[in-house]
Amino acid sequence: MALENIKSVVKRLVGCFGVNGVVNIVCSNVKYCYTSLIQVLNYIQPMKYLFKFEARKDYVVTLLNKPIYKSNNQNRMKKFFISVMLLGSSAVAFSQLLDVASVEKVALPTGVVVDKAIISPQGDYLLVSDNVQGGLQTYDLATSELRTVTTANGSSYDPRISADGKTIVYREAQVGNDRLRRISLKSVNMTTGETQTIVSPTRNLQGLAVDAAGVVAIDGGKMRRSSGASKATPVASIDKGQLMITVNGSTKMLSPNGTTGQSYLWPSVSPDGTRVLYYLATVGAYTCKIDGSDVKFVGKYRAARWYDNNTVVGMKDYYDETDSVTSSKIYAVSFDGSESQLLTADDVLAMYPSVNADGSKIAFSTPAGEAYIINVNVR
Repeated sequence: MALENIKSVVKRLVGCFGVNGVVNIVCSNVKYCYTSLIQVLNYIQPMKYLFKFEARKDYVVTLLNKPIYKSNNQNRMKKFFISVMLLGSSAVAFSQLLDVASVEKVALPTGVVVDKAIISPQGDYLLVSDNVQGGLQTYDLATSELRTVTTANGSSYDPRISADGKTIVYREAQVGNDRLRRISLKSVNMTTGETQTIVSPTRNLQGLAVDAAGVVAIDGGKMRRSSGASKATPVASIDKGQLMITVNGSTKMLSPNGTTGQSYLWPSVSPDGTRVLYYLATVGAYTCKIDGSDVKFVGKYRAARWYDNNTVVGMKDYYDETDSVTSSKIYAVSFDGSESQLLTADDVLAMYPSVNADGSKIAFSTPAGEAYIINVNVR
């Protein structure tokens, strides 16, 4: 559809009816367009009965029974874009933030049941936590080799990979004679097999970051660094449910949405170190500047990760009337929540995305223990 036609559609829609939200439907063919239209409208209750799509020889889209676009050219109609802008302060645009080339299922060895899959910075292997074997393993995407990293208890929680892909950082949980659980932070060099302890067993490991030179961890508000790691690396962490930020070795409370009754999760700092991404329990994902200002609501995306300095990727759950999760999808979303793009298909329950260094690969897992990779054409 030409830009003039898109503008005409938008103008007529806004003139016919004004409600909250923005809907973009990108269609590659008529059958998919009809399916996409119905799926979108099913999630937008106020608009559920406002559209009628007639797939005939002359294709017509109507709003409140008023024709808004008609094409007598079947070939032209098979590939078109409908952008519907609707008035409202909570407007969100569904647009193409990423150029997705393909989504492929990883051919994991028999018996491997993935809990989470993290793509390496170079995109050459997956770091997987296995629900059957426990611990962490690497899966080489070229050779299909499966290699054990560690079997340590607690190592599957938020492991990290160094920028060069050669070192893996993980937690190890242990219970002492006093029956208290403590966490140590360790790293293993996958080339030499050497293991180092970065943080000794502690009751208050708040968070960590991996920079180009090493690991920076926050233990009880104090910075711990591996050899070569920069003190200037900002670290977002959680302490007793509150969002903390450590800059140049100094830790302070951030909690941009307040502290009373709030619980913060999944914090991370943008690649350029200027913004913080976090999740407010029961509410959704937000970003803010490193000083806590300029708070932006991203949306109800769990376990979100930075894709680049302006975009995040996260999982969005959908529920039925009994509050049971019926589907989960991976989205790319602008840091301020103004634009979003669905990256996964309806028939895959997609969870826990991770991104490699150049953004060409996004890995995710499913509750069935599968792993997938979204291949992205990097601009």
